[in-house]
Parts: sequence; C-alpha cells; structure tokens
Amino acid sequence: MNTETLTTYTTRDAKERDSSMTHSELRLSPQRIEERKIEAILEQYKEATGDAYDIIPVGEVGYILQSREHTPTPERDWFMFDYDYTLAQVNEAKERRFKLYKEHTTNLGINASDEQLERAIKITDKFARMDVIPGKGESYSPGAHAVALDWATKRLQAAASTDAYDDVLTKTDQDLKRIREQLPNTDEDGAVTAPKNTRLADDPFYFRSEDHRLVTSKDPWAKGIEKTISQTVSNPELYTETVEAASRVGQRQGEAEESNLGVFTFGHPDNQITKVLRLIAREPDFRPNQIWLSKVRKGEFLKELVKLQSQKDAMVFNGRAHVNPLSKDEHIIVVMDDNKKELNSILEANPTVRENSGALLSVVRSTRPGTKTGREEWAVEAPNENVDFSREDLTADDAKHILQHSRTMARTQLADMI
Repeated sequence: MNTETLTTYTTRDAKERDSSMTHSELRLSPQRIEERKIEAILEQYKEATGDAYDIIPVGEVGYILQSREHTPTPERDWFMFDYDYTLAQVNEAKERRFKLYKEHTTNLGINASDEQLERAIKITDKFARMDVIPGKGESYSPGAHAVALDWATKRLQAAASTDAYDDVLTKTDQDLKRIREQLPNTDEDGAVTAPKNTRLADDPFYFRSEDHRLVTSKDPWAKGIEKTISQTVSNPELYTETVEAASRVGQRQGEAEESNLGVFTFGHPDNQITKVLRLIAREPDFRPNQIWLSKVRKGEFLKELVKLQSQKDAMVFNGRAHVNPLSKDEHIIVVMDDNKKELNSILEANPTVRENSGALLSVVRSTRPGTKTGREEWAVEAPNENVDFSREDLTADDAKHILQHSRTMARTQLADMI
C-alpha cells in the first residue's frame, strides 16, 4: 500500500515495535518519532528530487528543511509560497476524489446516490481534520480519512438495503464524533477540551492516549480507498502560473539571483513534506532553498523562530550551520498565501519579527475562482498585494512582477524605518 502519505499505526506494528526496540528507543519523544518519519520520506524522494535536506526543529511548532544542493544565500531576500490552493489545485482534487470513490463503491455493488456518497466523504473528511498541536489550528490527515472512509464504505456494503444508507451514514457520523473525543479538541470559543476514553471493543481504530497517534486493528483500507485518497492528495494538478512565477523569482542553480526561494506550509509535517517533494520532483525549475513545515498558524511559527534564532548569523543544528532567515541583516520576506487567517497571523507577527531581527514581512494574497478562501473578503491596514487568478489573461510573468513589486514596497518601508 501507499504508506508514503497515508500513514497510520496498527496494533501489529505496536507489538513488533515494542519487541524489537530497546528501552531507550521506546522512550523516544513524539517529536523525535515525527522527525524520523520526515527523514524516511526525505530519503525516499532523494533520487527523484536530486536533493537532500537537513532538518532543523523550530521548537515544537514545526521544522525548517534546508536544501544541500541549493543552499540559500545569506543576507538576501526571500520569496515564500504556500502549497494548498497557492501552488496546487486542492479544490479540483476533491472533484477527482468523488469520481474515484464512486467508481470504488460501484465496484462493490453499493447503489448509493451521489448525495449519499458525498456525505460519506464529507463526514470522514471532517473526522480527518484535527489539530496537530491542540488549539493551534486544524489540518488534514490523509491516513485518518482513509481508515474512516473505508469503515463507512464497509458499513454501506453491509447494509440490508439501500433504504438503510442514510441511517448507516448517520450512525457512522455519530461514531466518528465519539472517537474524535479521544483527542484534545478545540471548541467554537477556541478552548481546548480534554480527551475522553470513548473506545468501544468493536471500534476498528482509536487514538492512543499517550501520543494521540491513530492506531488501527488491521490493514486499514481497501485498495480502492487508497486510490481515492492517495491520488488526490499526493498528485493534484498544479497552478502552473504560480509555480513558474516562484521558479523565476527564486534562486536557481548556477545563477547569482538576488533572492531565495522557499515553501511555507501548514499541516501534518509528513503529509505536507510529501506533497512538496512530489512537486519538486515534477518541476525541474522549482528548487526551494528551504521548506518551512508549520504545525501552528504561520505567524506563531515565525514568533517561535524569532525566539530561537533571532540575531544569529546561522542556525546550527547537529553540528551543521544553516542560513538563518531571521538573521540581523536587513532583508525582506515576501509570503504568498491564499488564506486570510494565515496572512493576518503573518502580519500580526511582523512587529515581533522586525524588533528581533533584520527581516520585514510582506504578504501577497493569491485569489482563485471557485475556492472558499477566494470568496472571502480580506481587509488589512498594511501594504499588500493581491494576485487575482480569475483574470484569464494573467501570466506567470504578471504574478512575478506583482511579487517583485511587493518586495519593492517593503524595501521602501524598510528604508523609512532605518
């Protein structure tokens, strides 16, 4: 099965792990386990990307991965790009997911309506959206979606008649909400609720109390479910204008350009790094110098990075020196993102970043037709740009010029501060 993005933990794995590991290994922290997973993914894609990366933890809120083949240049500006809805067409992936799921259920003899199939995907997708760090914003877990959707599908297959499908989905929704209570959850007011022991004997999966890892009792999903989730998560269509614009404004091998290129993404680190590495493998001109993997809002990630690395010439980890994006040298960091919550959090972090480093943050919003974030209003009291891709004549060069103009505006602002 495709375990590179759809990862869970089986009870068989737990027994084998406990019998084969030493006492000290069994006491590895959740963060070290997470780092090892990232290391394995980086090794898996090393040949496809032609690159290797060093991992620098940013406290407990995420990681910076620095390229060894395309090392960033100190003292130069940065252009950072979000992945979901900025570099990749996540919305279109959902349409493909429905088509693949309908194909799978048809092969199983499930005669559900499109509305019922959409509901199955929706309730299991909701189950799969959880906080990486409690209270710090939820993100999508493909593995959790796969096991939940597979369970819902098997229940539909076992239903006495098509008339029972709606009741089956209602019961599945209730059970998934009960299982979710095994995790710390964030309520509507932003308060974190304590996890509860809601596990029943016949549940096919549960969240382990000590580290909140999803544990399944057997091989977690059918091949049709694997195809439904993995093909739409790992290989979405790309927004070629943005990818090309990023490639052109970023530093390329053998060229002395004046800026560094990075990806700045939020979510489960193993899921996000897999998607970014697949993009790098597909696009030979897209070569980021660093990849920032955040488990919290991006502004909080930047504040934590300030706390750890501000004013330092280099980030030193495991005996290796890495370029510090928040060094004391005066420079600009332009961030392109579609999500107004992330953009606002970045702007809110700007005073802290500016006070404790030589960096000034500038944001550019990517607006795409047909996306939820593209329909949201966004008003800020700060210099910013908007790239509206609803214009059919907008090219990669147009996007590049808007990004460069944002940097020019920020440089003018920075000069006024000095």
